Amino acid sequence: MSTLVQTEGIVLKTMKYGETSIISQILTRDHGLISLIMGGVANNAKKGMFQIMSQLDLVFYHQDHKTMHRIKEARYAKIYQTLPFEIQRSAVGIFMLELIRKSLNNKETDVALYDWIQSCLNICDGLNTKLSFMPLYFLVGLSKHLGFCPLNNFTDDNLVFDLREGCFTVSVPFHREYLDRDSAMYLHQI
Repeated sequence: MSTLVQTEGIVLKTMKYGETSIISQILTRDHGLISLIMGGVANNAKKGMFQIMSQLDLVFYHQDHKTMHRIKEARYAKIYQTLPFEIQRSAVGIFMLELIRKSLNNKETDVALYDWIQSCLNICDGLNTKLSFMPLYFLVGLSKHLGFCPLNNFTDDNLVFDLREGCFTVSVPFHREYLDRDSAMYLHQI
C-alpha cells in the first residue's frame, strides 16, 4: 500500500527515462536519499525543475518495500538568485552535491545533514559570498556529519596537524603526513 508523503528535497541527479519521463535521485529531508520518477515532463516546464541543486517541495507516493517512488507534484522550495547562473558558484555547488551523492549510499534519514547541505547551498547562492574556502569548509563539515572529522584540539602548544591521527600535536610526527603550522592554522580556522 502506498502513502502520500510531502517533504523537501535537493536534486542530486536526473536522467531521462523513456519518451516523457525522468528519474531523479533526490536527498529528502524526511526519507533520506531516494529515487523518484515523474512522467509527462518531456515538453513540460517541470523538466527544468529537476536540474541538479534544485530545492523542491515534493509530494510523492511512498511504498516501504520499493526503491523507486512516483512523484505526484513538485514545486520550487527556493529559487536561486546566482547559484545556477555563475560558473564558479555552479561548480562549487555541483562539487558539493557530487560528494554527497558518492558518500551517501543508504536511505537513512539525517535531518541535521540535510539542513546543513541546504544552508551550504544557500550560502553559495548569496550575492556577497566569497567561495574561495567553501569547498574546504564543506569537506570538513561533511566529515563531521559522516562521523570522522578531525579532532579540533588546536592550542598554543598543539600547532601541527597529524593527518594519520586526525588531531593537532605538539611536535612534528615521524612520518611525512602532517600539516605545518601555517596550514594547520588554516584548518583550525575552517
